[in-house]
Amino acid sequence: MNFYTTLKRKFNDIKLRNKLIISFIAVVFIPITFVGLFLTNELRQIALNNAMEQTEITMERMRQQTIRLLKVPIDISRNLLIDDRLKTILSTDYKSRYQLVVAYQNYPDIERYVSFTNEIDNIRLYTENETMISNWEFFPADEQITSQDWYQEALQYRGIINWRYLPDETKRNERYLSLVRMIEFDNYKYTNVLVITVSKAQLQALVDSEPIKSMIVDDQNNVIATNFVEWRGKTLDEILPDLDLDGNDEINYKLDGELVNVLVEYVRPEASSSGLRIISIYSVEDIVADANRFSRLGLMVIVASVIISFILIYWVSSLLTRRLLKFSQQIGRAAIGDFETTLPIDGHDEIGQLSRQYNFMIRSIKELIEEVRRTHRQKEQLELKQQEIKLKMLASQINPHFLFNALESIRMQAHIKGEKEIAGVVKMLGRLMRKSLETQGHHITLKDEIEIVYSYLEIQMFRHRDRLTYELLIDDEAAKQLIPPLIIQPLVENAVVHGIERKESEAEPLKVTVRAEIQGNHLLVEVEDNGIGISEERLNEVLRMLDEQEEGNRIGLSNVHHRLQMVYGESSGLIIESEENVGTTVRFTIPVA
Repeated sequence: MNFYTTLKRKFNDIKLRNKLIISFIAVVFIPITFVGLFLTNELRQIALNNAMEQTEITMERMRQQTIRLLKVPIDISRNLLIDDRLKTILSTDYKSRYQLVVAYQNYPDIERYVSFTNEIDNIRLYTENETMISNWEFFPADEQITSQDWYQEALQYRGIINWRYLPDETKRNERYLSLVRMIEFDNYKYTNVLVITVSKAQLQALVDSEPIKSMIVDDQNNVIATNFVEWRGKTLDEILPDLDLDGNDEINYKLDGELVNVLVEYVRPEASSSGLRIISIYSVEDIVADANRFSRLGLMVIVASVIISFILIYWVSSLLTRRLLKFSQQIGRAAIGDFETTLPIDGHDEIGQLSRQYNFMIRSIKELIEEVRRTHRQKEQLELKQQEIKLKMLASQINPHFLFNALESIRMQAHIKGEKEIAGVVKMLGRLMRKSLETQGHHITLKDEIEIVYSYLEIQMFRHRDRLTYELLIDDEAAKQLIPPLIIQPLVENAVVHGIERKESEAEPLKVTVRAEIQGNHLLVEVEDNGIGISEERLNEVLRMLDEQEEGNRIGLSNVHHRLQMVYGESSGLIIESEENVGTTVRFTIPVA
């Protein structure tokens, strides 16, 4: 403990700039060096692994593409193997050349395969039927053909596919990768051998798309396709002499004095006795060079980071010590009672923030007494205002109470004198006013709102007699929903006021229908009348006043529209539909609580 205390005291005695430099060495230099070396080595290894992985992906992609390419001639050979018409052509002994020509003309399948299949270049069928002649699709198997090793192998494997690099006599004996397969029918009257040449362009396109040197080689080491021009037309032994594959997938080899890796991927198509090899060659030096480049770049970054960090820490430490020295001098003046002194603010960092707080503290001390006095005055004024509000609230409670008593007296007098209709209307008016006052400031149920609407409509029925009818269609579930007060009544009032004015000259009474129902998660409220309606021009003007928050002549609609939008959002405002001489419908939709 004594050692720690002594060390701490000695460290505290060191100047701030020297502390920062020591901290830089301990916290920045050493960690950056170790972490940088570690990351550099990891990046180098990642670069090597990525290069190998990309090479393996390339090999696998070439293998899959090769298999897909060779599957096409395999499928064609299977189709021909079960083709009854082909069986008939090959097993028929033709009496005349005319009969043979007709048979050839009636079998266009081979020509169609060649024309419509990009993966093959040609199909040749060799037969020992001596009555057939060559038409560049069917060929008599003479002694020169039957003596060749590829023909003998086809007979030996009896239907198993063999892949050979053969000359095509229909294409000036140019060599192609070819599917060779014996076609044997049930009666096997004649021996037939099928040769399908794979498209050289497709094979070449397959290797040309790869970034590394690659080639496709058959079992006889013939280079069938390669993306390196100098290797075309050669054999594997000429390109890589003394290379012993011996089933290996990866071999180190010296090519023209340069160390390279040779990757081999074997492709054995289905139902085949032979296959192909995909060979890719890449320089070890190229891959290691990329990894070494990461190492050199990492070391350069580490050295540059250390140098720049040291320069920055030295410069920053000098700035900090000078500013802290000025701050210490100002604090000393304040300590002896000089509250008129302020600090110059020369930045927005922590020292600048301390300077602002110091200046604010000095100002706060000066303003504290005045602030306390101001607070007391404001408190007294607030208490007076609260008293005034309480008095107004009491008065607002007395006035409606007096009004309700007066209306009740009028109703009783009318009832005593036999004016039951007038008594009922006064009762409705009292109920309407009481409900309107009771619902202010909080949400009410739709049922309570409909009672207000009912009272209003009954009063209007008394006034307009047979010129007004109404209908209230309210779902039980909708009646339980909470809504802002006085949302529907202004809509009904608007329908009555404007509808009655325009229906005076008509025999049909004005009918106002109020509907409320639950639709999914929303409450739909609709007020409909059969008044004279609104012209399109006037309707557009009303809608514009609602959107622009203008009251105009329709203050009730504007009030309801804006209250709905403030409570439920922009999409819950009023929707007005009207057709002149037909009627008007006003609706709104709000979420179900």
